[in-house]
Amino acid sequence: MLSHQDDRESFVRLPGPVLITGDRFYIAHKTSRRNESTIRRLRHWLIQEATASGLMSPQ
Repeated sequence: MLSHQDDRESFVRLPGPVLITGDRFYIAHKTSRRNESTIRRLRHWLIQEATASGLMSPQ
């Protein structure tokens, strides 16, 4: 999980064109875990990254 700043900095953007497909992506987890802070933080981070890269419109 992305619990430390060091973890976030270990991701590397690969060179190459962005290909927008219109596909949808989902996070799979148990329904009982939907409100756990780690699940919510991951979802928030993924939305931020997709928005910053232009793959998703701001909500």
